Amino acid sequence: MQGQNQDPLTASLLKLDITDNQLKPSGAQVPGSTNQTQQTTLHLIEQNSLNFSIFFNDKGYHNHCVHHLLAAYAFGASSDRLNRIYEKYANYLRPRLPPKVTITEENWTEYLGRADLWTEYLVFFEDIVERDGYKKAFENYGFHPSMLSLLYARAFHPIIHIGYGYEFNLPLIVAEGLAQAAVHNNLLINLINEELLSYNGPEKKSILEIIEDISKEEFIKKTIDYNDELKQKSLMLNKEGVDLVRNHAKKWVIPETEEDLKKATHELYKACVLIYGGAAIRPDNEVTRPDFFLMHALNAMFFITSILPHINSLQKRIQLLRGEFATLLTFYASQGCAKLNIEALKNYKPKTLSEEPNPWLEIIKYSLEEEAEPHVIKVIRSLMKAGELMGPEKDDLYVKIAQLSIEGYDKAGWSLGGSGWDQEWSEEGIKKALEFKTMWSNLGVKH
Repeated sequence: MQGQNQDPLTASLLKLDITDNQLKPSGAQVPGSTNQTQQTTLHLIEQNSLNFSIFFNDKGYHNHCVHHLLAAYAFGASSDRLNRIYEKYANYLRPRLPPKVTITEENWTEYLGRADLWTEYLVFFEDIVERDGYKKAFENYGFHPSMLSLLYARAFHPIIHIGYGYEFNLPLIVAEGLAQAAVHNNLLINLINEELLSYNGPEKKSILEIIEDISKEEFIKKTIDYNDELKQKSLMLNKEGVDLVRNHAKKWVIPETEEDLKKATHELYKACVLIYGGAAIRPDNEVTRPDFFLMHALNAMFFITSILPHINSLQKRIQLLRGEFATLLTFYASQGCAKLNIEALKNYKPKTLSEEPNPWLEIIKYSLEEEAEPHVIKVIRSLMKAGELMGPEKDDLYVKIAQLSIEGYDKAGWSLGGSGWDQEWSEEGIKKALEFKTMWSNLGVKH
């Protein structure tokens, strides 16, 4: 297979033979996967890597094909449905381009942030993963000072992608995730730094205490305008904004013991759930507005729990959690510091989804049938995983947040402008969200 005349775009990939892998989700799955659907999924993942770039437009929107396929596979999707999902992506994704430069162990940090070097970084990290194994490769490169903050770039996409590789034991996907991190701008490098990662007191607070504190910072809404397209960027390009977020984030301290790490993991996962869910509902509004970026923070937490058991260094595991929290805080702040309406969340009653005989059944069915949108199925899995990891929630919050996610997305799309901003709940704010929903739904549709 690896003759001298082999296409350079496929040479490295074929050394990462994925065809013998038994795809076994780490949780949040339902029966239905078969040998056929496994082989279909692996084949389509390989085709995606061979043929397409990680970005599909000049704005840096990501190729979600792998995420969507693996989530659908975990929910028992048929081969026909998996192929339909792939075809929708194949109709609009950009082609993977031939390499222009050679990335080596000597120069790999010199080109970081170059969105046009996806192929180059992918070939480089495929070789590293094949040589060292994906777990050692991730620990050696993912925690490099130039790379750690890049794991959370552009709404957590690199760490989510890497997490899929860990969850399904796919070296190729870990290599793709590292390459994805390498081609992003490092907006968070001054936030996720030694000051944040090494802080150990004297002031220490819980996550929800820090959320309450930062929500009172008047500086945030003076610095960010609702009409800013990328509000996190507005905050992170402001030195005072970076310092403010870091000074709050570093107060969440994780003692260096295994038991404390487990507690911190649960605290952060639960916080991601409550922040995403609590921000999406207002007692005086019938429409729910699930926030697009807080949703990504929750999804990232799912995949961090897939990665953590495989990292030997306790210190690195703590760094991974603290980086996740700091990035979550940038989005909570920039998306408007939403009030977390937990009581309204507890009382949520679905308007269109049936709760009998098991509310999760209709939720899973909807997420599988929504072939045009990759985020719904991912957040549903993240909420299911929360229940598996931490046990049933006394107020059934996980299923209620899953329901409001679907009903909110159905009626008003994702809240991109920020669920903490009053304008986002207006008719105009909903109109903009629905326009984005329509745009995304029409991607890959042949007219």
